Amino acid sequence: MEAFEAARSADAKADFEPFLPPADHPLYIPVLEELVRIDMEQHWLGGSPRWLEEYFGRFPQLLEASASVRTLAFEEFRLRRRAGEAPTAEEYKRRFGIDPTRSIRDDRLDLVPGPRTPSPSTDRFSQVMAALPHVGDQFLDYRLLAELGAGACGRAFLAERGGRRVALKVGHALGAEPLTRLRHRNIVPVEEVFHVGSFRAVVMPYLGGVTLGHVLRGVAACAEPPIRGVALFAAGRPELPPGEMPAADAALRPALEAVYYADAVLWLAAQIADALVYAHDLGFLHLDLKPANVLFTAAGRPMLLDFHPNDASQFDPVGGTLPYMAPEQIRAFRNEPRSVDARADLFALGVLLYQFFTGRLPYTATAGESAAEWESVVAEREQPAPDPTAINRAVPPTAVAIVRRLLDPDPDGRFTDARELLVEVRGILRDSPLPLPPGPGWLARLLRRK
Repeated sequence: MEAFEAARSADAKADFEPFLPPADHPLYIPVLEELVRIDMEQHWLGGSPRWLEEYFGRFPQLLEASASVRTLAFEEFRLRRRAGEAPTAEEYKRRFGIDPTRSIRDDRLDLVPGPRTPSPSTDRFSQVMAALPHVGDQFLDYRLLAELGAGACGRAFLAERGGRRVALKVGHALGAEPLTRLRHRNIVPVEEVFHVGSFRAVVMPYLGGVTLGHVLRGVAACAEPPIRGVALFAAGRPELPPGEMPAADAALRPALEAVYYADAVLWLAAQIADALVYAHDLGFLHLDLKPANVLFTAAGRPMLLDFHPNDASQFDPVGGTLPYMAPEQIRAFRNEPRSVDARADLFALGVLLYQFFTGRLPYTATAGESAAEWESVVAEREQPAPDPTAINRAVPPTAVAIVRRLLDPDPDGRFTDARELLVEVRGILRDSPLPLPPGPGWLARLLRRK
């Protein structure tokens, strides 16, 4: 699913079928459901709507799962309303025998005329996803106002409690707890973590709903390679209210819009590197750095999401997102004896920068079930780092050197750490009007002195 989202961000015409597992795989239906949801959302928001009947005709297996029909009907209903249409419950009762205005957690058959769907699937994944709250619900003490995003294991909402708007991420309580102790201007802070049954709810300040994934789609839609930083703001989410913005960032967006695109992208890299310096100094790795995990505020500040306590001294290969994983991280994930450290986060940052300069991912191999497929993925990344100028000749040599060094297949060939990368970028942008971090590791050094 992550691989398809990455491919879709690089090519709006990318088809999701090649990303499906084999038809006899136990997760085939839930993965198919989620890929259809992603594809349908991209088409509706992009102005080229696709109707559920098209997906059901292509994949009739979906009609055999009541939970999938209900979930996808609700998604289409929601997307149509976002597009300015006024769909009715009666229409969906006629088309699918269900009422999408009711909670998708209710799996009883609707007592109305129309085609029937079978009893709900007993697939645990489908049931977990169907049990998640949706817009309009009251969850804990929060009223869910809008959906900010959705993934394979949860959904994020704009929520409100006591007159204050927050971002509320609800998902299945798998994996390590999100870190609440990180406080940095380029990391979205986690305020509270709640456990409700088998679900976990994470409360964060609402800073907007745009991520670098949205930004990359806007850049990819440009007819020509961007020249100025204003291209970073080509994609937005006008259906959402603006998020909180520190007064200190008020002049940031005009400055970003005015500089050359390459400088704006390197400035983003400097901000992300500064956040990594801070986290790595405290002993934590990210290990899932990707566009969807970097919020992009209305002012233009990148802020990392989804930091979990991966201890840099006792790494447990919990995985990541394949298109952004370093070769040694993939091998560790495959239970091969490999050391993984902070330089894996630098590799992921290199993939992200390559996307910003070329509009596509640097690696094309995808993995399935066989060991040979996984080996082909690693083998591709263990080749010399790709040159972004092979796709975009306008990338300046200084930026090319940074991207290729970040993507070096040998961790020893990359920057020693995020601090060294930050020093390098600061040197390139020393004459830029953009505000740079005050110095790599300045806070950690100050705390050590105290």
